Amino acid sequence: MEAISFDIADLIDAVGGDYSRILLSGGGSRLAAWPQVLADVTGIPVTCFDAPDLSAVGAAVLAWRCLGADVVAAGDRVDVQPRAAAAPRWRERRAAYAATRAIAVEHYTSSPPPTDRKHHP
Repeated sequence: MEAISFDIADLIDAVGGDYSRILLSGGGSRLAAWPQVLADVTGIPVTCFDAPDLSAVGAAVLAWRCLGADVVAAGDRVDVQPRAAAAPRWRERRAAYAATRAIAVEHYTSSPPPTDRKHHP
């Protein structure tokens, strides 16, 4: 959950813009910790939806938003607010993750590919 939240925060930073909320659905959104971690790491409120076929509904909502309509999918929802007190610790953990990720990326992009598949899965 943390790594995905950190990567989502990196993507939000890369794209830029103001985001009023993150919409979340599916298996992980049913865990109380996941939307809270995502809200805390990004500093953006998270709205969780519990509805069938939400991918199709989400695609329709995105299409309407591209046309300028401010629509939100209907259904049961839970709004999760970021906790300001948690922000400093999450910034530290995000920085540590970024450093570790950079080391891993460097290792895997600079290492030659294995030549003997019997010993390298």
